[in-house]
Amino acid sequence: MPLLPKSMLIPWNDQLSPFSGEDRGGGYSWLPPVDIYQTDNNFVVEMPLPGANLNDIEVVIDGANLLISGRRERKREIDERDYYQREVRYGSFQRIIALPSSVDSDKAKAEYDQGILKVTIPKTNRGKKISVSVIK
Repeated sequence: MPLLPKSMLIPWNDQLSPFSGEDRGGGYSWLPPVDIYQTDNNFVVEMPLPGANLNDIEVVIDGANLLISGRRERKREIDERDYYQREVRYGSFQRIIALPSSVDSDKAKAEYDQGILKVTIPKTNRGKKISVSVIK
């Protein structure tokens, strides 16, 4: 299928998109996708960040929230007029993920492998069974 001529393309309005590729005045310019799941012993958060530098990624557990932020830089500059389609996003990002109360944040670990950030947070057994007494 041949490419459409530039004159037939509908311009994408980045200002209306939460996934914008430009940093707008110090704000966060895109939201990386995230998968969150649990195993028998852990809650796991996986976020694809291909091309991100490990030094530009910050992972913080603050109370009941997991905060992942960072920056992904464009490797080369291409004139905006030369794009036919632009979906890959660059710039600053931040995701805040609410954690369940039954995690042990002190034992959390983060790994970055082949462009995937994986945060593993062990579950705890903080639940306490309370016996019910009968009042007479």
